[in-house]
Amino acid sequence: MRYSAILVSVQLLLCASASARDRGELLQYSHPLFTLQYGQNNTVSTLSTLPFPVAGEAIVAFDYAEDKTRLSYEGDKQTRYGFHTNGFSAANDKSIMRGSASYHRASRQNTKWSNVVDVPMLYPYLVADSIGGTYHSETYQLSGGWATKRNAFTFGADLRYEGSVHYRKSDPRPRNTVSEFTIRPSVLFKHRTLGFAADLGYTSYKQDVRIKVEESGRTDLFYQTLGMGLYDHAFSRKANTFSSYYNGHVMDARLQLFDLSNHQYGVSLAFEHTNMDNEQDGGVRIPYFTRNNTFSADGYYLFKLAKGVSLAVNPSFAFSQRSGYERIYEQLKPEGSDITTWRELSVGKKHTMNSYNGSVNALLSIARGNNNYWVQLHAASSGTKETYLHPRYTRNFDALQSGLKTGLLRRMRSNWLRLEMEASYTIRNSNLEAIASEDVLLGAMVQENHRILSADFFHLGANASFAHPAGSFMLQYKAAASVIKAQQQQATPAVTSTISFIF
Repeated sequence: MRYSAILVSVQLLLCASASARDRGELLQYSHPLFTLQYGQNNTVSTLSTLPFPVAGEAIVAFDYAEDKTRLSYEGDKQTRYGFHTNGFSAANDKSIMRGSASYHRASRQNTKWSNVVDVPMLYPYLVADSIGGTYHSETYQLSGGWATKRNAFTFGADLRYEGSVHYRKSDPRPRNTVSEFTIRPSVLFKHRTLGFAADLGYTSYKQDVRIKVEESGRTDLFYQTLGMGLYDHAFSRKANTFSSYYNGHVMDARLQLFDLSNHQYGVSLAFEHTNMDNEQDGGVRIPYFTRNNTFSADGYYLFKLAKGVSLAVNPSFAFSQRSGYERIYEQLKPEGSDITTWRELSVGKKHTMNSYNGSVNALLSIARGNNNYWVQLHAASSGTKETYLHPRYTRNFDALQSGLKTGLLRRMRSNWLRLEMEASYTIRNSNLEAIASEDVLLGAMVQENHRILSADFFHLGANASFAHPAGSFMLQYKAAASVIKAQQQQATPAVTSTISFIF
């Protein structure tokens, strides 16, 4: 965890139970072992493997987050509020249904060197200015899924749409309109005690970037970046308006195998391919485009050590390879004509970025009567190597993280108590070699992000929740506090509180 936050929310959790006591039974699934064992239930087809047939929630939330370890693109403070609802029903013998909806408003303070959102997806071909400011946004999401059961098979499909608007209220004023539409067919096959699941996903992504300066006579310099510290002279200019358009397609596939009888083991393999085009002049030119491939694998195995004592081991690994391509155009304007056309002269790969992320978690769970204790050890390693071919430079970043988490889940007749503490330490290193000449170097951008990526930090947190019957409801209170201490920075505190109604 690399953030600090203040969170206040009202949460409603729905289920088909007949009493408040029965409704409280869902709270036993807040144990981290359940999250590990049933983490594969992310399509409508696999919902039938959950131990409860019906569930849902409605959340109204407000949160404030502060994080000095984020890159300058993201800002270091965020305020967010809104609502989220979701639910599913697998009680029918022949079909499964699910649905969700959400709306949120947010603001991100102190953003710099980016006038686009979803930077990790669009990098390195961003639009940026050196002024920055506070980004405001509105986001809404709708999704639904339906599956049908045919003997040992379950066939289903999920649909999801998310739209958002992001803007700044001071010059220069970017306005980003983003839309994502995803369709995901899936299948589950049950054979004795084994479950085989597969799903395919396709996402259409679009982002329209429109920037304007309202102050009369003012112009600002807008950069079309090519990576950290580099920009394209041909598409960077001083003006009072600037526009860009991103059109992307994401295709992914996933295979899963897991134990249906007691969920003692599970494994997942996934592949994702992304095409992202950066269009100019209404799509007449596409000077930049990226191609990204990501392979990932994760799994877990549960060892029964003694009665009520178990140890779960969860390794995971992901590797990503991104390539950036650039086109060179020739401007054609026939004599006596006002129409300008463009002819492509060449296209070549100019940017590469290879990343990996690996982690291992070991979760020890001890059940004693109405008490369930756990201790979790975490270790992770990640790294990125980025190369721009001309002008040539190389940037390397790597991180090592270790952490410990311990908790208690206690049932007291019809009441539930959950306590948890965690601590982690992250060592980070960043270096930039053979940087390009000064005329294409945005020095402030490099220096600021290099400082952030080179800082080690320590995180310490604790949270607690208590739930009890309140008439026909279960009422749950949550509170949390944490602190982050980064190198050469003051410690950043955080608190969290939540009220939940379960009915």
